[in-house]
Amino acid sequence: MIIIAINIAFQIQNWNTEKKAALSKVQHLQTLQADARENIKQIEDIKGNRERQVLLLETLITAAAGNVSDDTIRLAIDELLQQDFYTPASSAYMNLIASGDLNITVPDSVRALLSNINQLQAKTLLMEAADAKFIAEQLEPYLTKRQVIYLLELKTSNTRADLTIANQQTGRIIKSLLQDRTFIDLIYLRMNRINETIEASTPILTQLERLTNELALELARIEE
Repeated sequence: MIIIAINIAFQIQNWNTEKKAALSKVQHLQTLQADARENIKQIEDIKGNRERQVLLLETLITAAAGNVSDDTIRLAIDELLQQDFYTPASSAYMNLIASGDLNITVPDSVRALLSNINQLQAKTLLMEAADAKFIAEQLEPYLTKRQVIYLLELKTSNTRADLTIANQQTGRIIKSLLQDRTFIDLIYLRMNRINETIEASTPILTQLERLTNELALELARIEE
């Protein structure tokens, strides 16, 4: 009877240990899934903003040779200096690495996807840094040298009268800038850099969607 009682106690202890391990695994997988979904939403939002930027910059180039409204031109010129930064959520992944539980908790297929996603994200972040450097070292110095950058910051105007004058001045200045081939080239370069980041986001989205599917399948297997 004593031996049987001891065996039962061990079985209960093992069952509790396995239950805790399974619960911990589920929690880790769920946090990975939450991070992946957050990253998908962020990339889709940024991609939409960048596609809008490209359309406006294309309009700006068109304005150099055609008739485009001043309001559209001002919107486009404002987008010329704007940049969205992707900040991937990765706390769940980093916590698993720090705790040493990554290889224990996460299946091989999921680990492979996570590794691939991190590499793709690192490449995108480098592209964004290069774009920021281009703005800081080429676009802004050009506009500063032409002594027009202050007029392009319409949001600093305090009154409607100031805003009206600034709008009128900005319209004239932009039309003048659009006659400068160097300015047109800078617009093309910025547009190309934005397009490159849009293209780079596509494989990340694909891998993140695969990751959420893999995690959903793994969670379903655990719950069976």
